[in-house]
Amino acid sequence: KLVQRVRDLQEIVEHLQVVNRSMLNRLRPMALGHVPLRDLLAELTAERARQHGEIAITFAAEGITRSYGDSIDLTIYRCIQESLTNAIRHAQANRVAIALTEKSGDANRPSEDGPAQLNLTIRDDGCGIAPGTPMGFGIRGMQERVQGLGGSYTIRAANGGGTMVEIAIPLRRELV
Repeated sequence: KLVQRVRDLQEIVEHLQVVNRSMLNRLRPMALGHVPLRDLLAELTAERARQHGEIAITFAAEGITRSYGDSIDLTIYRCIQESLTNAIRHAQANRVAIALTEKSGDANRPSEDGPAQLNLTIRDDGCGIAPGTPMGFGIRGMQERVQGLGGSYTIRAANGGGTMVEIAIPLRRELV
């Protein structure tokens, strides 16, 4: 009887560890800062694509730096995570396309192209956002994170239907 109780307790502890790891990962991905940002985001999108096989999710990020620092990396991660959640839960989307690019330039010496910045675009082909719909906590959270980094956040109807999220975060030379 005692041996069985120890086994039961061991199973409970293992389950709690899995739940705890999952919660911690939702708060801050454990790989953040240890794995290149592109790989971390590719894994996030691949995982969502596996969970929702009926939705074609594409991710492109070429020419980006390994990391832009915890604040920017986490903001980009959370914005993609929340946008995917919205497309899956609310938009009834069949396709979601995510593109992350770095616009060159120098924040310390702006050129005619402007300062360096990280651009994130997330587009779905879902039902879109009805005019006058109040923004939920997720959208407001994304907007506040981006604006807190001095960036811009826009959400609008995409050409041809669906929704487009456009994010631009300025990069300081010491972060690049």
